[in-house]
Amino acid sequence: MKKITGFLRLEIEAGKANPSPPVGPALGLRGINIMNFCKEFNARSKSIKDGTIVPTLITIYEDKSISFVIKSPSSSYHVKKNLNLTKGAKTPGKQTLGSIDLKSVYEIAKSKQKDLSHLSVQSVARSILGSLQSTGVSLGQN
Repeated sequence: MKKITGFLRLEIEAGKANPSPPVGPALGLRGINIMNFCKEFNARSKSIKDGTIVPTLITIYEDKSISFVIKSPSSSYHVKKNLNLTKGAKTPGKQTLGSIDLKSVYEIAKSKQKDLSHLSVQSVARSILGSLQSTGVSLGQN
């Protein structure tokens, strides 16, 4: 069994990992082969829609080898994509950028449940409802 020396969490655009920031500096400082990671990440994230930013958890081992897991995009990413927003509200709670219906919240919850398999869809949906407020989106009746 290899000894783990650290973990690294990066948000990378699917299919577009390259040696430039944030990937290159983060891996280079730890002595990891950047190009091997980029090739493998791009191959494994090929099935994910281009432009989607995915959280990636990288495990670094003592012999400078790595393994990584590609997670599903964040709840706020899904909400902003659903409403065609580029940013969240500057003053959440005071500024509302739009509203999203409960059906869409449950669709997002189902896609997020892959990473949160120990939680029910209802629990994940409640978590997303909390994210709505911090993004500046209200729950509507669309």
